[in-house]
Amino acid sequence: MGEKKEIVKYNNDLNYMPMPNFKGRQQDLFFAILSQIQEKHDSKNTLQRFFDPEKRKLVIPFKKFVEICRIDEWNRSFTEIWHEIRDFLNILTSYKIEYKTKRSYYNFVCFEEAEHDTWEQTINITFQKRFYDMVVSYKLGFTAFELAEFISLNSKYTKTLYRILKQFRSTGKAYFSWDEFLRIMDIPESYKNCDIDKQILKPTLKELTELTIFDQMRVPFKNLAYEKEKQKGTRGRGGKVIGITFTFKPENIDMQKLQHEVEQMQSEDDKYKTILANMADKFARFKYNGILHETAGFDFENFKIITNQFIENEFGDKEKRQHAYTARNKELFFKMIDTFKNNIV
Repeated sequence: MGEKKEIVKYNNDLNYMPMPNFKGRQQDLFFAILSQIQEKHDSKNTLQRFFDPEKRKLVIPFKKFVEICRIDEWNRSFTEIWHEIRDFLNILTSYKIEYKTKRSYYNFVCFEEAEHDTWEQTINITFQKRFYDMVVSYKLGFTAFELAEFISLNSKYTKTLYRILKQFRSTGKAYFSWDEFLRIMDIPESYKNCDIDKQILKPTLKELTELTIFDQMRVPFKNLAYEKEKQKGTRGRGGKVIGITFTFKPENIDMQKLQHEVEQMQSEDDKYKTILANMADKFARFKYNGILHETAGFDFENFKIITNQFIENEFGDKEKRQHAYTARNKELFFKMIDTFKNNIV
């Protein structure tokens, strides 16, 4: 049986609210937490594993939290991971949402408490009532995506565009005013339009439309493209941009079911063989133990991966040195593959 897919599901309003100032992989941790909550009236036992909807409290074993967030693939020391999680929990309790209407202005914190209980080995997080009620209110529309696919994306801009476009998965078209787009994407005011195209839009669309070594079955968005809207009378390169439209092939429910059946039929061995074959074919480079490696080949039957290490010599130049990594068993071999592929540069 394949491993259970964690699904992130939340009210569309969250897409338009400012996110906390997450760094590194902390955005992955945030949406991993959202994948574990549910509506109050959802009585399926499988969804009541770690979350108490009445108390709005998530109590998840640290080991399970590590698994869901793929923290064991970070290639970081225990101390570094502990500090990153501590910083993340501090950010949660300071995260607040502000509302302004014609008649009033108010704000509220989104989380009442966040704790890493090192004695019980659990992560304990309590949602503030108003924030929780908003997140699980699905009646007027919701955003949903696979947590693993979200985690596999690289930059914060790719992750943000990915989730806001998932809101429009059934229509394949999304329009934003330019100011709104800049705010949602958290693009610095100092960026010029040409910088946004070169450093954000083009790399992001490239990642969201290409098959990667992580998933040879699909791309997140097929035929994804964008078009800027310019103010009337201001055409050309210097024209004022007032909006942006994204288009892509809408998701088809029947095709999703067929794709899921194909994925289920593919064995775990085949999946990892595909990953290694692509890494070797592309000479994929990754960092491991602080050293840059280049994939040179593999021996699947003997749990071996062959790499070229880039080692600095006495003159400060980089030299290639071949090295072989061998795992003791298949389980460790698959973990080694996951570690290498998740540290590709």
